[in-house]
Amino acid sequence: MNHYIIIKFKEDSEKEILIKEVSDLFDKANSIEGIRKVEVFTNSIKKPNRFDMMIKMSMNKKILKVFEDSEIYHKFEKKYKDSILSKTVFDC
Repeated sequence: MNHYIIIKFKEDSEKEILIKEVSDLFDKANSIEGIRKVEVFTNSIKKPNRFDMMIKMSMNKKILKVFEDSEIYHKFEKKYKDSILSKTVFDC
């Protein structure tokens, strides 16, 4: 399964720094058994109606719960929630 997290940061945030920090944090998810690959994509078109980054995680469906219980996920939710304007999560 693929788990996508698509993020738009608030306009007054330091987006480049946030993208780097979030990318580094999610890179650590590669060490969770059952997560096959984590990829981070950044938006190449700077328009107000575009999201800033997308995280794609390939994993076994059963591992999603393990990830959501992980320190990585909780740190992401806690540390960056005030910087995020909008977040979309999609699983397929």
